[in-house]
Amino acid sequence: KPWRQKGTGRARVGSIRSPLWKGGGVIFGPKNKDYSKKVPQRMKVMALKSALNAKLNSKEIVVINDIKLDSHKTDNLSKILDKLNLRDTKAKLVVEKMDPNLKLASRNIPLVSLEKASELHTYGTLDCKRLVVTASSLKILENRVKKWLK
Repeated sequence: KPWRQKGTGRARVGSIRSPLWKGGGVIFGPKNKDYSKKVPQRMKVMALKSALNAKLNSKEIVVINDIKLDSHKTDNLSKILDKLNLRDTKAKLVVEKMDPNLKLASRNIPLVSLEKASELHTYGTLDCKRLVVTASSLKILENRVKKWLK
C-alpha cells in the first residue's frame, strides 16, 4: 500500500500495480489466439490427389523400377540422377521404405530430397520440379488415395 487507508484525506489505494496508475498493470491485455484450422483427412488426400494430377499433366513425374545403391556414396546417386537428366533440377525421390544407403547418399545433394510414399504430402509434392517415384511407392500412393475416395 502506498499510504494508510484512513486519516490522509486521500482515496484508499491497494497497490501501485493497479491499472489506473502510471506504470501499473494492463486492463484486458493481449491474449494468444490460435488461428490454426484443422483440415479434415479427406481434404488432405484430395489435395494430394490434385497435386499428383497436376504433376502428371505437366509431365513432371518420373517413374522408375527401383533405386538400389551399393554404398552410401553421394557420387553413386548423382550418377543415377545424371542418367535421369535431374542434375540441376529440384527433385523429390519417393520410395517405399527408407534405404540407409540412399538416405545417406541423398542428404548431401542440395536439390534432392528423399521421402517415403506413406508420408508424402501436398506441399512436398508441389515444392519440387520433378517427382521421381518408384513403382512400389506408386502403388502405395494409389492405395492412399483410393482408401479415402470411395
